[in-house]
This record gives sequence, structure tokens and C-alpha cells, in this order.
Amino acid sequence: MIWDFEEKPHIYTVSEVNSIVKSLVEGEPEFHNITVEGEISDWKIRGEHAYFILKDEDSTMSCVMFGAIRRLRHEIRDGFHVFATGDIRVYERRVI
Repeated sequence: MIWDFEEKPHIYTVSEVNSIVKSLVEGEPEFHNITVEGEISDWKIRGEHAYFILKDEDSTMSCVMFGAIRRLRHEIRDGFHVFATGDIRVYERRVI
């Protein structure tokens, strides 16, 4: 890409990009109650929630299962092949 420095491009902050992505993803009905097939990796339970990576051969996605302890019917471990159903949401804010 060649920049025309007379016309300055809008430079986005990380927060602005996350907000735009959140609006696009969460506003799309196709991403509500969606089922995604993948392998569990980096499974962790923190309090009532489970945090994990869902992956396939080419990609990964970070996931959270809220209230996991109450809803789990079976023990989950890394390497399990699953069909995960839920809403895709974008978490904008990171507290350090």
C-alpha cells in the first residue's frame, strides 16, 4: 500500500477497532446460538467459569463458558473434540 501523506489516514486505537468488531459480530444474527466444532486446549476453571481455546488445524479462538461448574455433565480435558454451542461475543475491555 502506498500512502498519500497529504491525505492522512485515520489511525484507530485498539479500543476503537475492538468496538467496531464487537458491533459487527454481535449485531450479526448468524453468530447467535452458533455451533463450532473443534478441539479443547488450555482448559482452566476459575471460580464458576471455564476458559479454554477451541482450535482446528488452522485457527484458534478464545472461549469462556460462564457458569461452567453448574452446567458440566462430563469432565472436560485438553484434547477433547467438541461441538460448542453459544453466542460469539467480543470482549472489549482488558483489565491489567
